[in-house]
Amino acid sequence: MPLVVDGFALGSRPRAIQIVWFSLLIVAQAGLALLLLTYYLSKSAQPRIPSLYNVVFLSFLESIVYVILFYTGQYMNTDPPYIQCFLQAVLKHGLDPAFIVSSLLLVSETWLNTLQGPKKSSRPIIRQVTLLALPYFNALLFAIPAAVLGLRFREKVVRGPHSFFS
Repeated sequence: MPLVVDGFALGSRPRAIQIVWFSLLIVAQAGLALLLLTYYLSKSAQPRIPSLYNVVFLSFLESIVYVILFYTGQYMNTDPPYIQCFLQAVLKHGLDPAFIVSSLLLVSETWLNTLQGPKKSSRPIIRQVTLLALPYFNALLFAIPAAVLGLRFREKVVRGPHSFFS
């Protein structure tokens, strides 16, 4: 039986564990934001793979999902407001599959570029748009059912005693 303190099964010091967790996530958010800004402002002769931008951007969005309760001050509330839990659930269920697809596309694009060698590759615009849009389309495929289920079964959208988020 896990130790339950303040309604959380996170050990003997749930508040300290949560603050460390959120601090790491906020530092990661800042780092990812700086990385995105660097990519945006850099004037590289060789453009980066579009999938790389997607992976970094989706990582940034994912980090926001986990700190919604912290930003709203509800992180120590065992029963946070429904809308925050609902928003977290929908975003998490949508962004996780999007990140996986984006990572897979990054690996495949990197592999194809490696096989081509150092020559400057030109991608058709339709291929670039497809590579950029596919993860977000996948996110919708998972987020919409999560939203429908969350709206239909409101009592199922809760925060578990062993989690940092809803």
